[in-house]
Amino acid sequence: MKHAANLGRPRGIVDAGAHIGLATVYLATRFPQATIVALEPEPSNYRLLCKNVASLKNVVTVNAGLWSRAARVKLVDPGHSTWGFRVVEAAADDRTVCLPSAWLTPSTCCMAKRQWR
Repeated sequence: MKHAANLGRPRGIVDAGAHIGLATVYLATRFPQATIVALEPEPSNYRLLCKNVASLKNVVTVNAGLWSRAARVKLVDPGHSTWGFRVVEAAADDRTVCLPSAWLTPSTCCMAKRQWR
């Protein structure tokens, strides 16, 4: 966060892997003009994230994992406690529970901005 002062006045910030929202709260209060999109794939972390940012009007939470394109992704726990979850692309025949994925391109950013406002 030491480089946050160099961001100027952003209109939108994506906090990918927002965990329970500590950075999200900082970003939302540091940049009140910006819409902060907080992505968190793990359900218990997501519930705490929602609770921690409930009073912040410029935060949108999304229970999904960030991926480079539209794909089926699944949550992986490499054993690093609640902060270490990650998403990986699921194989077509993978029968485990898959998550929604969010991906960012110029066109989806424009669509998201309209939807999240």
